Amino acid sequence: MQFFKNIIPGLFLVLIVTFFSIFLSKFLYIDSILISIFLGIFINNFFKLNQVYNKGINFSEKHLLNFAIILMGVNFNNSILKEVDSIILYNVFLFVIVGFFITLLICRLFNLPIKLSQLLAFGNAICGSSAIIAVSSIVRSKKEDVILSVSIINIIGSLSIIIVPFILYFFSINNSFMQGQIIGGTIQAVGQVSATGYIINENVGQAAILIKMSRILFLIPALITFSFIYSFNKKSDFFQFPFFIIGFIIVFFLSYNNLIPDLFIKYFKILSKYFLLFALTALGLKVSIQTYLKSGIKVFLVCLLAFLIQVFIVVQIVT
Repeated sequence: MQFFKNIIPGLFLVLIVTFFSIFLSKFLYIDSILISIFLGIFINNFFKLNQVYNKGINFSEKHLLNFAIILMGVNFNNSILKEVDSIILYNVFLFVIVGFFITLLICRLFNLPIKLSQLLAFGNAICGSSAIIAVSSIVRSKKEDVILSVSIINIIGSLSIIIVPFILYFFSINNSFMQGQIIGGTIQAVGQVSATGYIINENVGQAAILIKMSRILFLIPALITFSFIYSFNKKSDFFQFPFFIIGFIIVFFLSYNNLIPDLFIKYFKILSKYFLLFALTALGLKVSIQTYLKSGIKVFLVCLLAFLIQVFIVVQIVT
């Protein structure tokens, strides 16, 4: 009982900031993820928060984040694979590999920290914020790196809605499916992919969403691979999966085999979305603005360069 009394003030603060961010996003046309992060940072740095909020903020950052990752498993079902043939899946595999290693290479060339580079590479290659959040718990990244990478990936994703169609025009790519492959194979978030594709036409939008959802499927093997790598790096005598990855795989298996009722899937998706927002708000409430601004511009420029190279290579693969 005392535990709940301790977390209520901080948890209530996280909820208020998050729902206010969602409200603002409807008027500012900015993703609620970015608003919740920036509001959290603003409150933490310009208002002296009482220590009574700490336990609730820590609970939101750690435990709600783990639950968000577990519930992400419902976003996968076998209807995606029914629409994807082996050639498309092979291309998507190449898109993911290119996105990951190009981003990792460019980040390391410009001396960005290894864990921050890994977060950016995951976000760029697979599915933006969700991939970053999932892998951050495996590699045990600093909260500043998580906030920075989520922010940068979302900003670049928003800019890509303009950048990628311009690149398609520059290379004179007029085939709808090719356009959809490039959009779905490079842009980070599903909403950004949808916006970019449907701006051109419906056929491009449908193709882009199909490719994007296929990319997301690679989150599972990627997380398992990193779990192996980081488990063995700890020099333990046996392999240990983080519990939230086990939960994620179980939920994925149940969802993929249609063993979860549609009503539950609907509510699990909603809970996953809100738990993720709560966790990011909590992270923002613990970040120093000096740390954020110190490396933010450099990270943005490096990641933008990596994204442009990634798009160029994907264009060559598709055409």
